[in-house]
Amino acid sequence: MRTWSFMPHAVLPVFALAAACSSSDSGTNQNGSATQMAIQSGNNQVAAAGSPLAPLQVLVRDAAGTPVANVPVAWAVASGGGSVSAASTLSGIDGIASVTRTLGPNAGTQTTTATRAGLTGSPLTFTATATVQGATQMALSTGNGQTDTVLTTLATPYAVIVRDHTNSPVAGVMVSWAAGGGGSMTPTTNMTDASGIATAIHTLGGVAGTQTAQATVAGLIGSPVGFSATATAGAPTVLSKTAGDGGASGINTSVVYTVTVRDSHNNPRSSVTVDWEVLSGGGTISPTSTMTDANGLANATRTLSGTAGAHEAYAIAATEPAPDTVIFATNATSAPATADVSVGNNFFNPSSVTIAVGGTVTWTWSAGAVTHNVTFQTAGAPSNVSNTSSGSFPRTFNSAGTYQYVCTIHGASMSGSVTVQ
Repeated sequence: MRTWSFMPHAVLPVFALAAACSSSDSGTNQNGSATQMAIQSGNNQVAAAGSPLAPLQVLVRDAAGTPVANVPVAWAVASGGGSVSAASTLSGIDGIASVTRTLGPNAGTQTTTATRAGLTGSPLTFTATATVQGATQMALSTGNGQTDTVLTTLATPYAVIVRDHTNSPVAGVMVSWAAGGGGSMTPTTNMTDASGIATAIHTLGGVAGTQTAQATVAGLIGSPVGFSATATAGAPTVLSKTAGDGGASGINTSVVYTVTVRDSHNNPRSSVTVDWEVLSGGGTISPTSTMTDANGLANATRTLSGTAGAHEAYAIAATEPAPDTVIFATNATSAPATADVSVGNNFFNPSSVTIAVGGTVTWTWSAGAVTHNVTFQTAGAPSNVSNTSSGSFPRTFNSAGTYQYVCTIHGASMSGSVTVQ
């Protein structure tokens, strides 16, 4: 009988071969180098703003396409706010690295990046769409740009339309309304209808001019949506004197009278006819009829007669409920319209002069005079005459009063005054 001898060393290569094959059988490269990275899953999700998405996953592989484990991948919020659950994660035995993204608070496109330096495909960008109440955007629909009288309710309601990321209308979205300029909106909140439309009515405030309103859905693209309307002044109710009343001017001179017409809310009223007429003292007023401008102003020029004393004129406007009248008075003085002052060495001659309102005083330097100036000490005076030693310098005075002046080089010893009547 043949005897067989057992040789244990002959079995060793078999076990070594099995151990060598165990790594490749797993289908994962744990010792090779990663060369590429691609999005595995989680891209293009749609979810409510502020909520977490399904995991974002990338697949890391080597040049042969085999998954590579233990490769760190950096994650970051690229746009839209919110957060990622980790700044970096390792790829698993399947080559997949993942993270959870929580969306920011506003609707619209939000992005996340996955980065591994040196890998083909890096960085990768994941895009998600955040919604608010199922919508992403809102826009103005109708009603903007209307014009009506203060305190009236506009004829056409304001309307906005709310849509989702596919541009489809979204029903049931709560919209808030608010008005500026003292006006109001009715209602202040409501929901979009089946067409994605929400409407509200604007009642204007009492101030003429541009008045605004807005519709808001916090977080939506386009929110708030702004509306504007033009409020015009109401019926003219008040006529008032604005300028020119109660002064004095020389005989045969002219004075401008100005009135303002307003509505019952103090808004200037344009295009109102104002008639003018001389009441006493003689002279003329021109034109005899004017229209108020955009600021509610109208004016006329009163030319005084050659007789000193009170001169009156009145303005009458077509206000409601009855025409309104105001009376202007001007005292005509016999003061001259002009006066001359000679400037010599250390004196003004005469030191005091009197002229009518609107009159002119001329300072003339005498031949051989040294340097002097005319510096007014009284508020409301015309401009000063700077240091000079020759020439003539006229100054016009448009308001009654007494105006003191000096040569500042010589002080009080060289002073004078102009009385305007």
